[in-house]
Amino acid sequence: MKDFPLKSVFIYGAIMIITANIACQAQAYTFPMPVAKVIPWNKPTPKTCKDYKLNGKVHLVASGQDSLYFDTLGRIIRERRIDWGKLMITTYVYDEKGQLIREEEDTHSNSEYNNLLKPDKKTINIWEYFNSGSLARKIHTTQLAEDYDEEVYYYTKYQYLQDSIIISEQLTDKYKGKTTGWSLQLDPKKRWIRKYDINPQKTLLETSYFDTAGHLLQIFSYNGQDSLLMFQRTDNSKGHAESEYLYNEAGNVRYEQRTIWYGNTKKASYYFLLDSSLVMQLVRTSFCNEKGEVVADSLHESGSIQRYYFKTGNPDFLQINTDKNGKEVWKIERRYNAQQILIYYLDKSPDRHWENKYDNNGNPIYQKSENGIRTTTYKYDKQGTWTESTVVLPSKKIKKESRTVLY
Repeated sequence: MKDFPLKSVFIYGAIMIITANIACQAQAYTFPMPVAKVIPWNKPTPKTCKDYKLNGKVHLVASGQDSLYFDTLGRIIRERRIDWGKLMITTYVYDEKGQLIREEEDTHSNSEYNNLLKPDKKTINIWEYFNSGSLARKIHTTQLAEDYDEEVYYYTKYQYLQDSIIISEQLTDKYKGKTTGWSLQLDPKKRWIRKYDINPQKTLLETSYFDTAGHLLQIFSYNGQDSLLMFQRTDNSKGHAESEYLYNEAGNVRYEQRTIWYGNTKKASYYFLLDSSLVMQLVRTSFCNEKGEVVADSLHESGSIQRYYFKTGNPDFLQINTDKNGKEVWKIERRYNAQQILIYYLDKSPDRHWENKYDNNGNPIYQKSENGIRTTTYKYDKQGTWTESTVVLPSKKIKKESRTVLY
């Protein structure tokens, strides 16, 4: 919930109170409470031809040293590509039910090295299933070539109870020398019930509780045998309020973020208690549409900076940052077509101007940066998949590329 950095507030070193009236011009609507982020615990979905912007049942795509192989069902079974001079070979394995059970990627630092039997790095994902087809566990390992010791190891376990599902994960990072873990309980509709964060000694670090709709209720943080309330949501006749706390080593409140909803009005206040007599408050303003969906946010910072974040529909996005006089200093814009494929991107500020345009398949056709303008045109086959591309570089040099697509 902390969406404002503490450091940027402490530097002002003085009492500051900024308030804003926040209202949405819409019908009465109860502002949605924060919902737990969904964890993708379903069975993995293999990449198919469409994921690579290919039309039809493609068997092979070859372009230079890169190649993609698909089975008769259009699922990828092997991928070979050159990335920054490194050779990456990925294979995919399915069981008799068509479920993805193994994904293995070999990385060779030198793409021209002939000995492909011993990669420099190996990354493996393994999925196991119950007889019913439900996911039982996932294992992720990253190994280095010297001894093929496991540098990173994820182990995720799934338990299906009568009225809930428990997901447990453990992460071991040999490079960082630490192990962490968590356990999450969900109801059959995948709504969060509670979440536990655990350290390597299996000591409870934090517990989060959710209501029947998956909305966050409380967060407790544990220090030894004691527990500190870090977050609390309370309901009232006008709506509901939420508070999040940060404590110092003595157990005293150092920071509080309080959010209150009144119908379409969202008021988020940030309190920073530097000592017993000093309180600092900031207010974030949110605007919503007639459906009660947030379409714009603004954060007033120290009276000298106004940051505006505008969402102009789903999935389009527009963000405009201004100075205290309302002059635009930064703009980010993204537009998508009806298939939710990115067709336009803009990142503009005084020191840069990045602008990209794409065709309806997501292929770049116009790219502008500090280096100049780059344009790309394509030739397509009968299925609508490009087979030839012509790139005009900022230097006006022309670069052509062709690829073979077998159906």
